Amino acid sequence: MEIRKASVSDMFGWLIASFKLVGKHWGTFLLASLVSLAAIFLLAFAAGLIIGLSAAGAAMGDVESIDWQKIALLYAAVMLVALILVPPFIAGWFVLTGKLADGRPASVGDLFAGYGDGARWKKLIAFGFLGAVLNIAVQGGYILACMALGIGSEDIGQFMNAQLSNNPEAMTGLSAGFWAAYAGIILIGSVLQTAFMLGFCQAALTDAGAVDSVKDGIAATLKNLGSLLLFMLSMLLVVIAAALVVGVLAGLLIAALSMLNSNIALAIGAVIYVLLILFIYPLMFSFQYLFWRDVLGTGGKAPAVSDSEVLI
Repeated sequence: MEIRKASVSDMFGWLIASFKLVGKHWGTFLLASLVSLAAIFLLAFAAGLIIGLSAAGAAMGDVESIDWQKIALLYAAVMLVALILVPPFIAGWFVLTGKLADGRPASVGDLFAGYGDGARWKKLIAFGFLGAVLNIAVQGGYILACMALGIGSEDIGQFMNAQLSNNPEAMTGLSAGFWAAYAGIILIGSVLQTAFMLGFCQAALTDAGAVDSVKDGIAATLKNLGSLLLFMLSMLLVVIAAALVVGVLAGLLIAALSMLNSNIALAIGAVIYVLLILFIYPLMFSFQYLFWRDVLGTGGKAPAVSDSEVLI
């Protein structure tokens, strides 16, 4: 297997191609996102209901009667169920995206294709477990190293309290060392996420085993680490600039509409927010698929698809 090296311009090319792909097949991707959100909602609702009922004593003020060990076990059970059920669904997204990118017939039913292949399902579960263990080991090792060196360790308690109390002002006194360490966590997490997504594509779309897929994802990320870091930095600046522009324009539009009818302004704001959420999934999976295809996969370019071939 050849691991190809990509440039920053290649990565921006994948980003542009992702927008084009989603725009050409917006109906299929929109429906896939709706199905995904429904599945996430059902899983989250079931988990919240189970854990909430177990902690019902807290609602009556009887905190001491809560069986925290039972809640922890239930939470672990929910996470185990997610680890078993979610990987084939994510693989389905890559199958759907790959078919559309290659101009092949595709439908939302492809999201569930992974559940019909028991061997691949087991492999994806194994990959998810390996990825989780490696992520905890790397991130945990980094945090322990920072604490051992005394980098921002005195601010961890203040940061946690600020998060739990939802008080952003409490974080203003945190040291520069803490923020440097925190930035390191975000950077490491982003690089690991890229490695695991590339490896997951390898496991989902090829016959490579779970261990080999993890190795391939890490090797491909390390080979392209320089370009990846430059791309991430560039995207951070682009996202900040776009957020400022879009935020100002959306604020002005909603403010103008609220002068006429506040309910209309609220409805338009809600629709814009929902549409952004619905198209985040297709863009994310499209970019990751194109990244994998050109670095680890076939390396081919998606053929042009005529309007008559668009599946909605």
